[in-house]
Amino acid sequence: MTKFKKNVARQTYGQRKDASGREFEVRSLGIQVKSTQSSKGSQVKPENIIGLLHLKNVATDSTVHHTVEIQCDSEPTPQPIVIQSSIDSENKKLDMKDEMYKRIGRALCAIKSDTFPKIPTKKNIKNSGEEIMRNVTNVINIMRASIGEDVRHTFLKNMIDATSKVCGISRNTVINRTPEREMKPKKRLRDMSRKEKCRRYVSELPMLTRSRIIGRIHEMWRNGKDVTSEDLWKWSKENLSFTKGKTVFLHVLRGLGFLYKKKDHNTVVEERLDIIKRRGIYLNEKKKWDEKNAFYGSCDETWAHDGMVRRYGWQHSNGGNYKRARMSDLEAPQAGPQQGKERGKRIIVAAVLTEKGVLPGSELLLISGVNVDEQKADYHRDMDGDNFERYYKTIVPLLAAEAQKEGRPAVLIVDNAPYHCKAIKKPPTSGSSKQEIQAFLTENGLKFFKKQNRDVLYDLVKAFIDCNGGREAFTTYEFDEYAKSHGVTVLRLPQYHCFFNPVELLWSQLKQHLRKEGNTTDTAETVRTRALRFLQNFRDVSSKDLFAHTQKIEQDVREMSEERMLTLSEEHFDLLYDVDDEGRLINVTIDGDDVDNGDFFDSFCLSDDSSDDSFDDSDDDEELIIDYTEMV
Repeated sequence: MTKFKKNVARQTYGQRKDASGREFEVRSLGIQVKSTQSSKGSQVKPENIIGLLHLKNVATDSTVHHTVEIQCDSEPTPQPIVIQSSIDSENKKLDMKDEMYKRIGRALCAIKSDTFPKIPTKKNIKNSGEEIMRNVTNVINIMRASIGEDVRHTFLKNMIDATSKVCGISRNTVINRTPEREMKPKKRLRDMSRKEKCRRYVSELPMLTRSRIIGRIHEMWRNGKDVTSEDLWKWSKENLSFTKGKTVFLHVLRGLGFLYKKKDHNTVVEERLDIIKRRGIYLNEKKKWDEKNAFYGSCDETWAHDGMVRRYGWQHSNGGNYKRARMSDLEAPQAGPQQGKERGKRIIVAAVLTEKGVLPGSELLLISGVNVDEQKADYHRDMDGDNFERYYKTIVPLLAAEAQKEGRPAVLIVDNAPYHCKAIKKPPTSGSSKQEIQAFLTENGLKFFKKQNRDVLYDLVKAFIDCNGGREAFTTYEFDEYAKSHGVTVLRLPQYHCFFNPVELLWSQLKQHLRKEGNTTDTAETVRTRALRFLQNFRDVSSKDLFAHTQKIEQDVREMSEERMLTLSEEHFDLLYDVDDEGRLINVTIDGDDVDNGDFFDSFCLSDDSSDDSFDDSDDDEELIIDYTEMV
């Protein structure tokens, strides 16, 4: 560090004249500052020099002489000494700090004590440490919000640190006891819920191990074996080196998405080829109407009965003892809530659900006239063809009018209940007469021999129907024709596909509502009134959610089917090629597994130039019949 020696070199006095000839006294003060080390740009503070205390910093060289001349009158008067210095930037910083301190002070003064929260607990003060700490945190947050951006210059810039310092506790205590914070501490396993434990255990397994466990379960399903956690756990220990216990393995199964519940899987929906084909036709038709922005109506029926209550409720864990006590003494405590009825006087409920809610005027609630003891599992004795005919002649005009208001085509979604399928015209069956089969062939322009027997003719009909869309394409329903006359298209669901129908979700909510509000003493008329009120007040927002849910299911099935078809088309082919002398592939061709039977099936497919002419009888009929039968 540079050291300086300061001394006054000399002082001189004299007389001078100004421009006007006026004499004045001049005193010259010379200052010599010597440095023991030669350095430029050093700073010196001449605190001991009289008259220059206002100088904060003076830039000096190794030897610097400063001469200050002061003009004095005959009677000297104190005059301010103006000296230029380089301290403006520092003064500016000081002014900014002063202004910041003023802002912080004004912000703190503006806080009223009434804004600070009070501790709501009624515990003693010695047992309220956690509540006090949280209250201090809330007060600090109020102060931080009042100060604003200037809080970064105070000790309140970090809420956790400020709470720790004010309360005199450790920072970790504040973190663990503060319910709302940015970084939550990692949960211990014993503090986790069952779902969190399942996810934790699954995340510790490699992806290949998870896939093999899932594949093992699917393999056992395919082979018809009963899947038990005991067998899976032992298999995992032997084949996957699973080292944990059976309880952890149960958590792994739940984390993989498996659940032990009642078996409800119906393989018919997946394995029957006719249903698979019908599902594809429905999804294609539904997609076309979606693109046209159709106004959908979802129609179906369900049932309710008197005395509907919830199946589950809070009861005594030792309810058996209470029941025995009530048998001997009616004054004993109640054993539990009264059990509801699973069967009772039925109410048949029908309605049309649209995206705007339940279609006004489509609510139909019929109290069954069938004795409870004679009731069957379904309600088709009450909702038969005659009742449904009267019903659809009411709802179809209402749906057409509502769709016309929206300026969109009307589509009514229904299932395949027997009373929905009253046919006007349908194709022949295996039990049809030869005349009926011949009439069908003639109507559709198919050529045949009159001497052919009924079985051969029916084989021709069957091949023709399969080639042109199935039996549905040749069946005309009374319901469909009536709807078409009003501009409404009927879209029929595939069999066993009620989950494509939005109104089924409405029935689930209706029955849940009836059980929630019901009592064991409710009559059928009471349940009917309650159900009608629910349908009339069903909101359009809920209806849109139900339609969106079914559309998502349809899109998922559609995408998976398309992906499966692409996979099959990429895998099922044979690559044909030859190899030359140098080992190169030549004459490369792709040969598919499909056999081209177009020439045969073209004779069965409908075309515009089909002729109604039939073959004339000839002597070669028997030979032709034999050849034709072999082709079929």
